[in-house]
Amino acid sequence: MTIYNGYITRAELLREIMSSEDSAAPNAVDDEVLDNIITDASRAVDNFCARQFYAASETLYLDVPQPYSRSIWFGPDVLAVQAASNGDGASMGSGNYYLWPRGAQSFAAIVLKESASLGWVGTSGGDYEGAITVAASVGYVDRAASAASSPAAGQRVIAATRRATLIVASAFYRKRFGQGVEAAKVTAAGVVLTPMGMPRDAAELLEPYIRHGY
Repeated sequence: MTIYNGYITRAELLREIMSSEDSAAPNAVDDEVLDNIITDASRAVDNFCARQFYAASETLYLDVPQPYSRSIWFGPDVLAVQAASNGDGASMGSGNYYLWPRGAQSFAAIVLKESASLGWVGTSGGDYEGAITVAASVGYVDRAASAASSPAAGQRVIAATRRATLIVASAFYRKRFGQGVEAAKVTAAGVVLTPMGMPRDAAELLEPYIRHGY
């Protein structure tokens, strides 16, 4: 029974379920089910916003930009960069670049400084796709950071995604017992309208954090 990068705990979900009069009371055999629901609800929040709200260490393989361009877009949100290597394998010291946007909650690109003594290059074999490697902490917010060290903006994100996950997970649990299940509707033209997967209350909490791309 394991929760993978969940935004709530089992105890939090149990309290939420028990506070609803129309919910079936869970029991000990539901522990694994609850853990799976929490994981699924957390990923539903990620999918809805097109970004992840936890930090994970990854190595990014990025394309060399067009000539004279100093910026390389990450793709996913990046919280921090531990190391970067050019296409020829040379280490790119942190003094040669900065993360953009400056001072943001998370970063979208790595940008060479104008004072950098080198530029982005491909491999010795002339390959440019995926030639730049960046060891990074990927995610929009680090949930493991302490309240004292986390910026207020990060705490707001954590609070909003936590509440949204509780709403989604509770809805997932109730549907196991046929509660809160809305039947699909069919229009006069025969078009099937299925219920939305994201509860409205959760969607309203998450709307400010939906990623629309850079």
